[in-house]
Amino acid sequence: NLGGGGAGGSFYLVCSRLAGAATGVINARGGSGNTSNGGGGAGGRIAIKRVPRFDNYAGSLSVTNGLDTPQTTGAATGTITWLEGPDPMAALLIQFL
Repeated sequence: NLGGGGAGGSFYLVCSRLAGAATGVINARGGSGNTSNGGGGAGGRIAIKRVPRFDNYAGSLSVTNGLDTPQTTGAATGTITWLEGPDPMAALLIQFL
């Protein structure tokens, strides 16, 4: 039982409008490792292309790594990428959390 947690996976969202309540969550979290010796999985990736606007999304985005044990080294967190406008290279913001 030394299994590590899996990586958080990924989301690629293309939308003309993104809205949601504060209780909303877009999550690509890594899985937790085995309680004996398994390391947590790395955080995933979230990419959001907004065409043409980003409206009233009050929820959260999460790309955290999975839980580790004292015997293991933690995996890295993931990334969140925002692409704006009709040309995806018009504005690019990458967040390492």
